[in-house]
Amino acid sequence: MKNEDKKKSKGQGLLEVTALIVVATAVIYLSGSSQQTQAANNNEKIADQRVVDQIKKFQMAGQGGNVMEICARAEIIAAAFLQANDELNYKHWKEVERVDCQVANMSY
Repeated sequence: MKNEDKKKSKGQGLLEVTALIVVATAVIYLSGSSQQTQAANNNEKIADQRVVDQIKKFQMAGQGGNVMEICARAEIIAAAFLQANDELNYKHWKEVERVDCQVANMSY
């Protein structure tokens, strides 16, 4: 093998290694991004389930007639929607909280 052929062979090998590194980095990045998306979706599902659970507890408190608990449950639900950045539901539950807490003679 001539000297020029050796240089071409080394250059081609370096190019192949560089391409392999780039591909491996892309695969790692994309799989990490996919895992982050999955984790975010799981967190959203957990938060949604917590809100559903709190609404059920609010309804149970309403059936029991304890106005102070109804007020407290409405406040918890409003806070959950605020934490979830759900403005529409937050505003709705703040109004429910205001009305229910007035009924309970709390300062609203």
